[in-house]
Amino acid sequence: MDNNNVIAVVDIGSTKVCAMIGRVYPDGKLKVEGEGCVSCRGVKKMVYQDPEAITTSIKRALVQAQEKANIIVSSVYVNIGGAYLNYIQREFEQSYGGQEKEFDTSDILQLIRQASKMQVYEDESIVDVIPVGYVIDGDTEVSDPCGLVGTSITMKANVVIGHADMVRIICKCVQKIGLIVDGVIPAATPIAWSQLRKPERNGTTLILDVGGKITEYILLKDGVVVLDSCLATGGDSITNDIAKGLDVSLADAESLKRDLGYASVETFRQNKDCYVTHAGTGESEMIRAAYIIGIIQTRVISILEKVRIKLEEKGVTAEKLDHIVIVGEGMRSLDGLDLLVHSIFGIDGRRPDFFVETGYMPTYLTAYSIMSYILSCISLGRTYSVSTIKKTETGSGIGGELKGVKKYMSMLKEFFTLNE
Repeated sequence: MDNNNVIAVVDIGSTKVCAMIGRVYPDGKLKVEGEGCVSCRGVKKMVYQDPEAITTSIKRALVQAQEKANIIVSSVYVNIGGAYLNYIQREFEQSYGGQEKEFDTSDILQLIRQASKMQVYEDESIVDVIPVGYVIDGDTEVSDPCGLVGTSITMKANVVIGHADMVRIICKCVQKIGLIVDGVIPAATPIAWSQLRKPERNGTTLILDVGGKITEYILLKDGVVVLDSCLATGGDSITNDIAKGLDVSLADAESLKRDLGYASVETFRQNKDCYVTHAGTGESEMIRAAYIIGIIQTRVISILEKVRIKLEEKGVTAEKLDHIVIVGEGMRSLDGLDLLVHSIFGIDGRRPDFFVETGYMPTYLTAYSIMSYILSCISLGRTYSVSTIKKTETGSGIGGELKGVKKYMSMLKEFFTLNE
């Protein structure tokens, strides 16, 4: 296998699987070479209930990405949802017997390895260690110790603990198509790094990632993830409410939601009617658009209220929030959302425009964020994905070059991909 400085990512969402392949060029810039996205119904109520469906979707998405990129990958990074994660802040120290030395990345790697060996329960697995700061000689706090001199170094880190069974299911879904798992990545930190503006990295920031069936809420304090959890509701719940409330098909309900594009009746000042066809009788009826928006508003408020209640259960009241950032496709594009966010949390929410910033559809936000995150971690033990630029003659290209490397990569890479 050639080392082509390729990073391949698979994002398993609640309604879709996205794949993205990027390549790092000599100037250090990351360029997306190919992407693919297919629907997936293997995740139900935040549980990976149908591994076969997930595996099929991963294969189809990767085929799309590889055909566009003209790159065959034999290993990928894959994400894991916040519902299966716990973030623990710990400190890890390395001393050098009173001898001064100049610190470099090898010292950081040693601390990360130390953290990755932290004892956890049998049903847990360490999936990531995220350094958040360093202390030199017990009293000098720095963000980057490289180049500094001291006799000891302490790393403050977020140790991300995953549910071992869920990690195994994700890895098996990838392995079934002949691929190796480069690492299982929590998306919270990558999304935060890619979407937060500098002021939002200070204070207490809430990120709402609203997908089709899941709303992930991520809480950060001074840029460090302290909570990552999910609700089993999202944009599809809005569509279901419209379908039930108007007795229309799900397809018609989705079209109504997207065509109207409002979350708040107060901000919708048009005198507009909509024709709907009832699924039960087949009869058409004219309904006030404001009534439909009222259905949307009720569900959006419900989702926001549930998040607020969950935060309060953790001791985080709305008054403690400094920033709110809303991503995901579930309701981010709805006009009037800002008004509802302010009514629930007392502060305005910001909605980044991922398409304007990158040129890619918002559906690829998580995959793109993870790719950028992995690039920033190459010096800290992460590896490029195994790949070849030359296409194979196999039908799908998936794992086409894997046979030649199985002898020396016979074991699944550790979920925590650090070279000993």
